[in-house]
Amino acid sequence: MNPLHILAQGAGTNPLLPNGWEITVTVVGILFYAALVVAVIMLTFKLLTGTKTRTATSASRESLQDEIARRTDSIENRLGNIERTFQNVGE
Repeated sequence: MNPLHILAQGAGTNPLLPNGWEITVTVVGILFYAALVVAVIMLTFKLLTGTKTRTATSASRESLQDEIARRTDSIENRLGNIERTFQNVGE
């Protein structure tokens, strides 16, 4: 018997060496955990930036209410002008 042939044959059946399927499963597992870590980081980042945005909106709530009141008055004035125009046309 050729000892190299025995070594080559034994290397393919060595349970300590990973086969292709084990390597694939390991790579998929690593990619899954990497994607999970990236998702947690992105979620944390979006949560922090969203909190800052909500804080800024709360601080400027009065100016937003003033803007809404101003635009409401403008719309009421325009509707009043349209109503007067219809009344003038009807006379």
